[in-house]
This record gives sequence, structure tokens and C-alpha cells, in this order.
Amino acid sequence: MYRNFLERFKIFLSPSITVAKSYWEKVPPQLRKVFKIAGIAIGLLLFSLIIFSTVIRISKKQTPAVINVVPSEVPQATSFPEEKIFNPSRYATDSAILKIEEDLKSVEKELNDLEVNEVDLLPPKLDFEINFEK
Repeated sequence: MYRNFLERFKIFLSPSITVAKSYWEKVPPQLRKVFKIAGIAIGLLLFSLIIFSTVIRISKKQTPAVINVVPSEVPQATSFPEEKIFNPSRYATDSAILKIEEDLKSVEKELNDLEVNEVDLLPPKLDFEINFEK
């Protein structure tokens, strides 16, 4: 496939190559030398431009973007005044409700004073005498 392409390309360009060779042979030798030197200089110039543009692209990508972070104001905590009850409920002074509140407070105190750690429930200490040296 590649050879077929090259052969077709060669057939396509062969007439123009022969014409160019005929013109090149008509050019005097000193002028040929000047054309060769100019061609080499143009090639080197193009090569250096490609290298230079590549270096510039790489250097632009490496500069990190500077982000200015401006801290916002810290919100201040506001204290709300205690809510004053002007018309208390009739249950607020009811003796049965007050008794339930006292019982609830005593149960809560017992739960807070209860020690939950049980020594008997801890797993046994496993002390295997393992010696890795023979």
C-alpha cells in the first residue's frame, strides 16, 4: 500500500521534477551555490522558529494562575433573648405534670451516674508465646 502510494506520487511528480532539473542545469554554478546557501539558511530559520515557538508555549503553560483569595467576614453569633411566657399553660402548674418532671429528672440523674463499664465483659488477653527463631 505504501509502495503503491510512492509509485503514484513519483509518477505524478516526475514531469515537474524533470522540468525543474532542466532549469537547474541552466543556472550558473556560482548562482547555484548562492541558492543552496539561501535554502540552508531558510531551513535553519524555519527550524529555529519552530523550536522557539515550542519553548514559548511550554513556558506559558508552566506559569500557575494567581488566585486572590479574599476572606469574607466571619458571622457574629447573636444571642436571642429568652422567651417570656405571658400566658402560661394550665399544665405548667398542674401537680401531676410537676411530679412527672421530677421523676424524669431523677431517672435522668440515675442514668448519668450509672457506670456502664463491665469488667467481666472484656475479651480475654491472648498471650501466645510465639518465637520466630529456631
